[in-house]
Amino acid sequence: MIAPFLIFLCDQPIKGTAGTTAFIVIFSSLFGVIGHSAVGNLDLWLILPTAAAAVVGSQMGARRMVKTGAGAIMLGFGAIMWIFAATLVLKLLGFM
Repeated sequence: MIAPFLIFLCDQPIKGTAGTTAFIVIFSSLFGVIGHSAVGNLDLWLILPTAAAAVVGSQMGARRMVKTGAGAIMLGFGAIMWIFAATLVLKLLGFM
């Protein structure tokens, strides 16, 4: 919800939006971990490999973002949004 808002309503550049969204996800994830920790619901065997994959993926994504044009990023973002929308419609209609 944040990325479409920044891109379409606030007219922010796509690359800046990607960075801003990633920054927001860091804090959202952190508070999620803190919340699960407070109720004793942490699974370290799941957290550790996920954190390692996130670090590697973020580094690869940042390097790719620098080399990719804004149009290609916008196209990819649009495709992801259409896939999410189609999945939501299929779930609401009972096909998934």
